[in-house]
Amino acid sequence: MDVHYLSKINFRRWVERLSQEAPLYHPKEINGNLVYQKFISEEEIILGEVRTIGPLKVYFFSLNQRVATYPSPSRIKKGEGLRIFLGVKACDLQSLEILDKVFIEGEYKEPFYLKERKNTILISSDCTKPKDACFCNLVDLEPYPRKGFDLNLSPLKESFLVEVGSEKGEELISRFKDFFNRPSGEQIEEQKENRKKTLNLLKATNTSFKTKKSYQKIVKKNYDSPLWEEEAGDCVECGLCTNICPTCHCYLLYDEKEKRAFNRMRMWDSCQYIGFAQVAGGANPRARLAERLRHRYLHKLDYFKDDFGLYMCTGCGRCVEGCLGKIDMREVLKKLEESK
Repeated sequence: MDVHYLSKINFRRWVERLSQEAPLYHPKEINGNLVYQKFISEEEIILGEVRTIGPLKVYFFSLNQRVATYPSPSRIKKGEGLRIFLGVKACDLQSLEILDKVFIEGEYKEPFYLKERKNTILISSDCTKPKDACFCNLVDLEPYPRKGFDLNLSPLKESFLVEVGSEKGEELISRFKDFFNRPSGEQIEEQKENRKKTLNLLKATNTSFKTKKSYQKIVKKNYDSPLWEEEAGDCVECGLCTNICPTCHCYLLYDEKEKRAFNRMRMWDSCQYIGFAQVAGGANPRARLAERLRHRYLHKLDYFKDDFGLYMCTGCGRCVEGCLGKIDMREVLKKLEESK
């Protein structure tokens, strides 16, 4: 993997140039949280630190979207063209790999998602301040990207190390080659030490949650555990855990009348809602809340792992942070392992 050096002065010039070529979105602090905002000035950009409060998936898989109009044939609305995301974290890059498997790696390619993926440049950055809710190290990830990016920025004291991860990234370096230089051994060592420090901080945060067995084995073994009922007692069935999750992708299709035509609409749905699995005639295989809670864990940590070889959880901790019932996935899994 090619590595380049980028000074902070050249970083400022570089992002200014990039923002002139395509819409550029980056993390910005608003009311104590990081959210993606369109570029206005370099001073508002926050790299390093932690992932945004909301998932990146909203820019690839819309909350509510028209997918067809009839009697006219279905069509894909023309998009804005190329766009750039700066400061994407490893957990959200992993979420796109998971969504890729769902939407575009099978026999059918979901055209809306595919269009957004092709028209996006991903410039990621290392985490430097993971939150207490973060647990990517417990699901086989690290707080810095290894793949899935076009370019990755590792913040140093007065500069950045830039890793190239794709042909798109290489092309960006080539077009702005005057901004980049070869890194020194000291700078590469600084990156390694920064990453080690962040990973150790994350491990220390999650020491009490670490399990001896894999999450897949834990949920498989405890399918009939009474703990599901116990944990469901704190759930208010709001669906926030699935909506804020970067990998959940269930949706509902419905029709909407518009003058002389009908629109086929798609909106996010949640397996935690009582009506999600209900079928014609009123039968519901997951009528009880405990069954729906259990299903969420099994889908993420067992079924998806069997089908695709990776967890459908990136350890971003958004569900932990946002749960109104204060349910912590790490605590639930630890309790399940320790239960008899």
